[in-house]
Amino acid sequence: MAIYKDLAGKKIVITGGASGIGLATAVRFVGEGSRVAVLDIDRKALDTAVREKRGIEAAIQADVSDPAQVARAFRETDGLFGGVDVLIANAGISIRKDFVEIPDEQWARVILLAKTMALELAPFIRVNAVCPGYVLTPMQKAEYTPETLDAMNLKIPMKRHADSAEVAALFAFLASDEAAYITGAEICIDGGETAGLS
Repeated sequence: MAIYKDLAGKKIVITGGASGIGLATAVRFVGEGSRVAVLDIDRKALDTAVREKRGIEAAIQADVSDPAQVARAFRETDGLFGGVDVLIANAGISIRKDFVEIPDEQWARVILLAKTMALELAPFIRVNAVCPGYVLTPMQKAEYTPETLDAMNLKIPMKRHADSAEVAALFAFLASDEAAYITGAEICIDGGETAGLS
């Protein structure tokens, strides 16, 4: 059931969209009536996602650290959608340059770029950083024993890991008109974990 009516028909691209948080986010936006393309390096996972999660319009294999593959993926997406309204991506280190001057090889390594982009692109484009804590994705489940999971949960104020759908809900809110005045924000969704840090 759609919650944010303005997301209907919006063109959404989600990197790392074949599993975990990315796939949950794709499912959420499909539920909002959006047109969704997912990018992922894993072809098998992409095929499974499209087969099992109805409504994803495009599943494009691409390594987002490779500029040529990213360019090809977005040409393909643009050919299908005729543009993009929302991009949900992950990033790495801090580089002290205007974002338009960052070389491709450094783009592949950047995090915390959201603030610079938010300042430079406002008021026409909003940019926010979603900062999840522990999320019980398939990758996490594979790394944990039941005892390890219990021990990790005890360290989190909410006493549990997030579900991927909870992070997806935050992405949907931020992409909606309800968040029209939010840009340049770093939004933690970590069950209170960072609140306990001094």
